[in-house]
Amino acid sequence: MDVVLVAGMSELLVSNLGLIALGVCVGLVAICGVLANIFRKKYGKESVLADIFEAFASGVSESQEEIVRDAKKAAEDGKLSKEERKQAVEHALGIAKDVATGEAGKQVAKMGVAEARKWVGRVLAGRKKGMAETNAKTAEAKSNEAQAKVHEAALKMSKMGITGGTDAGSDT
Repeated sequence: MDVVLVAGMSELLVSNLGLIALGVCVGLVAICGVLANIFRKKYGKESVLADIFEAFASGVSESQEEIVRDAKKAAEDGKLSKEERKQAVEHALGIAKDVATGEAGKQVAKMGVAEARKWVGRVLAGRKKGMAETNAKTAEAKSNEAQAKVHEAALKMSKMGITGGTDAGSDT
């Protein structure tokens, strides 16, 4: 592959990191909705478990935005401390208590940190499971888009008489 094409693809990926991150976040929200629907199908339309799951999914998303992301960036090893994990779970529980209604709201209101940790774990496990598929689709779409842009740039360069150098695999 031409050196210019590789450089162009790298630049394109770096310049679109924000869009990639946004796509991942949208995918996570969609995954939580799908998992809540699975709960509903398994346990009935008015499933309290699905409503609790949705409430914690909201709490986990907000906790990740407000606490987890910044704490991981600040940590030398990129991991949360025990206290930061507890704070994130407590924050998720607080959000879940705010958003849960009906019977789910009553059950969430009674929960402590230990029970909340289990629900946060369920949400995160579901996201990890569904995230592989979402990441693969996002990566494929971004790759296709990047390849099209690189191809377009190579055509423009070719029309201008600019070559990309030699192929990495050629002997000349």
